[in-house]
Amino acid sequence: MEDLHEIVTRARAFAVEAHGPQLYSGVPYVHHLDMVRRVLLRFKADATPEFQAAALLHDVIEDTPRNYSDVERAFGAQVAELVYLLTDELGRNRHERHAKTYPKIKGHYMATTLKLADRIANVEHSIQAGDEPHLSMYRREHFDFLAGVGPEGPEDMWSHLTWLMNKQAFKAPENCWVTDADLACVGCGNRPSRPYCNLSPALS
Repeated sequence: MEDLHEIVTRARAFAVEAHGPQLYSGVPYVHHLDMVRRVLLRFKADATPEFQAAALLHDVIEDTPRNYSDVERAFGAQVAELVYLLTDELGRNRHERHAKTYPKIKGHYMATTLKLADRIANVEHSIQAGDEPHLSMYRREHFDFLAGVGPEGPEDMWSHLTWLMNKQAFKAPENCWVTDADLACVGCGNRPSRPYCNLSPALS
């Protein structure tokens, strides 16, 4: 049997090679992939090694020359199917691509959970980077996102995403929330066992 962590290590290496020089906000793309995996772990979202592998691979079919068969051969059908479900369908613009993609995800608990982790990672990064254009885009899309892929997925992840969308959750003591980088709370500096400390409304 494969070591529990080996598939995660292989998936990360596969993703790094596949994405090549692609950047995410000026840093290697694997930074985003690692953030998505850490969101799953933070929320204890049934983060099996295969699920973590899918998190690391979720953009390889969409954004790299790798295809479904490549992922299936390397990681099996379960991982490949999750990656496929999160892969945007073709469309003339972002709205059309999402309108075609969300029906694949809706009703599939694991795919919805992974898409939630992806969205949370993107929003938290935008907040931390002060990237208002992207943050405004995610706010505009939020109700379509909720209608498109909800209500499946962990309730605490949905609650947290909605909180992020409805609050000016910038790095300040009164807005205490855990960073994706080191699991320390931005506001109080604590490292709580729960995803968010008691100062945060995220889990209230």
